[in-house]
Amino acid sequence: NWPGCTTAVAGAAPGRQVVPAAWVAATLQPRTTVNISTGPGGLQYSRQWWAGTAQAGGKTLAWTAGIGNGGQRLFVLPDLQAVVVMTAGQYQYNSNTIGGTELRLFRQIVAQL
Repeated sequence: NWPGCTTAVAGAAPGRQVVPAAWVAATLQPRTTVNISTGPGGLQYSRQWWAGTAQAGGKTLAWTAGIGNGGQRLFVLPDLQAVVVMTAGQYQYNSNTIGGTELRLFRQIVAQL
């Protein structure tokens, strides 16, 4: 996934800088903490990107995600050099319900990495 991979490596692609690394860093810098119950660490938000943590192998790993309508998710785990993509078609449904389900599923996937 091109957006996820370039985000994971600070805007670089093999052999070239696609997006300025400083722009990626500024875009991902958290601007606010969202006070909703999401498990350990809560969520932070910045310029259409969300950030949180997940557990894997006894370690707490940071993730960044692009979250779209209907259950579309793009999770980036830089420490693992991994990208997890979820697609769904739950348009016009309660976003709190599907969002919680997908976040739990994502954390289960990461726990197995």
